[in-house]
Amino acid sequence: MLRRFLFPALSSGLILSSITVAKADSPICPADLPANINSILARPELRSSLWGILVQPLNSRENLYSLQSDKLFIPASNVKLLTTAAALLGLPPDYTIVTPVYIEGQTPRLTGLTIIGKGDPTITDETLQTLAQQLRAEGVTSIDNVRVDDGYFQSNINATWEWEDILFDYGVPASSLVLNRNSVTLKASPQSVGQPLELSWSDNIAARQWRLINKTLTTAGKTPPNLKIQAVLGSSTLIVSGGLPADGADDLSNIAIPDPSRYFLDKLSSSLQKVGISVKSVSVASNIPPRGEIFSHIPSLSLSQLITKVNKNSDNLLAETLLQLVGVKDGVEPIEAVKSRLSTLGLNSAEYTIKDGSGLSRQNFVSPALFVELLRQMSRTSAGGVYKDSLASGGKDGTLGSRFKDSALAVQAKTGTLSGVIALSGYVETADQGTVVFSTLVNNSNQPPAVVRKGIDEIIGLLVRLKTCPSNNSEKREEKLIKVPTHSSLLLTHS
Repeated sequence: MLRRFLFPALSSGLILSSITVAKADSPICPADLPANINSILARPELRSSLWGILVQPLNSRENLYSLQSDKLFIPASNVKLLTTAAALLGLPPDYTIVTPVYIEGQTPRLTGLTIIGKGDPTITDETLQTLAQQLRAEGVTSIDNVRVDDGYFQSNINATWEWEDILFDYGVPASSLVLNRNSVTLKASPQSVGQPLELSWSDNIAARQWRLINKTLTTAGKTPPNLKIQAVLGSSTLIVSGGLPADGADDLSNIAIPDPSRYFLDKLSSSLQKVGISVKSVSVASNIPPRGEIFSHIPSLSLSQLITKVNKNSDNLLAETLLQLVGVKDGVEPIEAVKSRLSTLGLNSAEYTIKDGSGLSRQNFVSPALFVELLRQMSRTSAGGVYKDSLASGGKDGTLGSRFKDSALAVQAKTGTLSGVIALSGYVETADQGTVVFSTLVNNSNQPPAVVRKGIDEIIGLLVRLKTCPSNNSEKREEKLIKVPTHSSLLLTHS
């Protein structure tokens, strides 16, 4: 039976050709993969977006499918693939960030306690409480001066990030001193109709850094919530406006802490006082010479654990921390350090642009071809297993935990999402073609992310069904007649 489909092709004019479009769940010959992918991209909800795709066998540069694969795209969180690869190329997987704690004087009265921040993004209240308890157990009852040093990293806010992003926890920059991920939760709770919402913080010490202006209102039932949080540029003022219905649920927002060093110091002082250690004075300094003797070292998670959190959960703060760490270790600007390390894999630094380590910047530009080459080359390094296993697994964990659940796809990949941008790059195990490496970058989309992701997932679903076919294939195929429009902006190459 002949049926008509519309999909893009190489040349202009109407072209009639005979190709094979696979039935659902049937094996796909590599030669038929382009037509099957194009039938997905031809859908009205997908064809208006800008697509870049490259699919190659892990052990070959043969193009199973290529669509604008050398063009530059905003890659969103796929940038984390570059950052984590660079970290693994210069540091062992068991490397830990160690935060030293120095003491001066003798118990019970210390003249000084100094913590030198090294950028560990995993320190929490519990870490500081444990330190305070250890000091108290050693007989310390008072400390003249408590200091924290924040000079290890340049922790300025990235100039290429959007203003709204830096207000919330996903836009927290890397910092020499990080505590509780340098964010705090603001809760808005409805009251009686006509009354302002009740605003409360999860951490009173962090709350000291903000001044709240409450312009909210509790609305009648069935009114849609429309809460909005804005920061006043150049100040520590938050304006909360909009409302929640009286019979609705609380609204939670995780807010970035403006002064991480001061927050760390205040919480440290509080932890000491809670165990009965008095503190006379506190201060923040940068690059001070260590004084006294080492009391303890606070270790972070291992590098392999940090990278797993970055790639599986798309953790921006950890990614930015790794970027800064690579720069410090190599003694150059962080971006240059990443590019230099990646050049050892054969990646040309002139062929891509990155402005951060997390992908939050819209001034990052990378091609699908570069991501595919990165994934291929990393698989050949001693850290290739750690790198691959750090990626989210389809239907199992991380940002792919809810995708590919209804299939047997063995997909390990990095997701990426910004407004108008959807990305997925990684590895997939095929029916009998071995491991395939792919990168799919979508820009300029006006569709909900779920719509684009569905299209991407269907494409990956085709890859797992790839099967070696003889050139004189005698299997029965259903022939489809393809009508090609002249206005298509999609370009297809296949070899």
